[in-house]
Amino acid sequence: MTQDGFSTPVGLGHGSLACRQVNAWDLPSGASRPYAACQVNLDWVQWGTVPAWLAAIGTVGGLGYALRLFSREGKASREHEADRLREHARFIAAWVNERNTVTLRNGSEEPAYGVSIIASREEGYDSEGQRLPVLYETELLPPGVNIDTEAEVPTPMGTRAFRLVFTDARGIRWVRESGGFLIRIDPGLNVGRAGAWAKIRRPPR
Repeated sequence: MTQDGFSTPVGLGHGSLACRQVNAWDLPSGASRPYAACQVNLDWVQWGTVPAWLAAIGTVGGLGYALRLFSREGKASREHEADRLREHARFIAAWVNERNTVTLRNGSEEPAYGVSIIASREEGYDSEGQRLPVLYETELLPPGVNIDTEAEVPTPMGTRAFRLVFTDARGIRWVRESGGFLIRIDPGLNVGRAGAWAKIRRPPR
């Protein structure tokens, strides 16, 4: 027994443990029964291994940095590939001109195929799958042309909304909404039906 009431320390490998019982008058408020207080000697900690710990932490940190760098490079590569795929499609567009008809343009040096302009507002359609009005279509859109389609876009809610759908020279199918958004779609997707927008937003497999 030591002077402060602790038992003789018991060896625990590289450390030791000593305990004493706490008297009732030393109990903290609310305690229901006596308990033992213990002291642990932490001389088992091998402080000489701290440099090794730091080296391990550095290795983990380096691995985390490498993973983040790989992730960023992967994202940059995907963005580069997406830009490359849009290289032709981004030059094909349609808009409402000063005559309130739709102008269709192919500003690229390659033709586009299976071109359609479809009124895309779905108000008034009772069920999904109903056919939307086709305002203009052509099987071939030559390079470097502007065409006044003379098509007028319906305005059921006071605003115009239409979508341009086409296949580029690489065989990739695209939709451009009247707001300018260019979206790649699956070739078999029918965008001329009510409810197509929910499917257009899904990336192709």
